Amino acid sequence: MAQIESTLAGIEEAIDGAIADEAKTGRIANVIREAAAQNGDSIDDDEVARGVDFVTRYVRGVPRVLREALDRSKSTIAEAKMLRMAEAAATYWEADEDVIPDDQGLLGILDDAYCSLSLVSTLSSRLERDTGTKLVSDDLAGPTAAVRNLLGDPIADKLDDYVEEALADATMKELIASLAEEPPAPPPANSSWDAEDDDDLILKLFGVMGD
Repeated sequence: MAQIESTLAGIEEAIDGAIADEAKTGRIANVIREAAAQNGDSIDDDEVARGVDFVTRYVRGVPRVLREALDRSKSTIAEAKMLRMAEAAATYWEADEDVIPDDQGLLGILDDAYCSLSLVSTLSSRLERDTGTKLVSDDLAGPTAAVRNLLGDPIADKLDDYVEEALADATMKELIASLAEEPPAPPPANSSWDAEDDDDLILKLFGVMGD
């Protein structure tokens, strides 16, 4: 447990550095402008700033979401398997070769965050399907779809392959089975995502989260 907490602390440090870099370079802001232009949209500086804030919240969600999943499995038969899941979700952050190099600031860790939260989102959806209870309080599907669209198919496809490989691990199947056998209490009814506020922005900038 101490090792995963050290990993999460390292992720938080990387996130802080990437956010500081974004304030200097505006890499994500430029990507958002380009994505909007490709969708035929005209956006102002305020909308770009909201887009950067959206991406920042998404990236910052990684350690918080993983800690929540770990906390909810404590003292259950799923605890050890949940730890393996958290380690798998964090593994890409430590990879030597990323799809997007980490030296690209906030953009450079967006692929890492996507892998982590896509894995948790899929597991949460499967658990909810099987037991009626989500794994974490956040609804990650919409934000993750938005980030996938921002990254674009060539990059996102490679990241999805990584996530699918992680999900195919026997431990993930055992985790769902353990949680189904001893379902955790429902997560708190709150979220860092104000879906109603984000929807219009995501639709305009990233072209997802429609009907």
